[in-house]
Amino acid sequence: MTRKLFTVALALLLALTALPVCVAESDLPLVTLDWYTDQLEMDDCQMVNDAINGYLRDTINASVTIHYWGSSYADKISTMISSGMDTGIMNFGGLNYLIQAQRGAFYPLDDMLDALAPDVKALFSDSVWDCMRGNGHCASQDEVREVLDEFVEKLKANGVETIVAEVQRQLDAWKAAR
Repeated sequence: MTRKLFTVALALLLALTALPVCVAESDLPLVTLDWYTDQLEMDDCQMVNDAINGYLRDTINASVTIHYWGSSYADKISTMISSGMDTGIMNFGGLNYLIQAQRGAFYPLDDMLDALAPDVKALFSDSVWDCMRGNGHCASQDEVREVLDEFVEKLKANGVETIVAEVQRQLDAWKAAR
């Protein structure tokens, strides 16, 4: 479970680390995001959240509040989406991404990516970005899986395995010291 939590946290950090290259920290107001997950809260979750927030504040002047909803996640997040509430960052758990995108669960990020993170946008082909849009060109989960392969390969090419190995090394060292 800890490994899964660190993997999810790592994915967020990888996505957000590209922003410091494009925008100086002093140019950004403090932003706090809510992150809803289907994971159960564990003893060390607050420590993980604090470490993520320390890094995010230093690099992009942001923080994240992680909400651990466990088995009630699908019902709660579906209610939030249906009511038009801001879902912040969310896991997909048992939710179908395309259906949620078509229901308007996600903010369009095209303008933000163009302005603040063109290098991130350039990492992936238009077919990957199209599949992220609810009204994009991907009409099925099979098409999403196809572009997901490209996404994973690009992450590997940009060193994600080295980062994951380092996070695991630090986690193992921390556990050994306890």
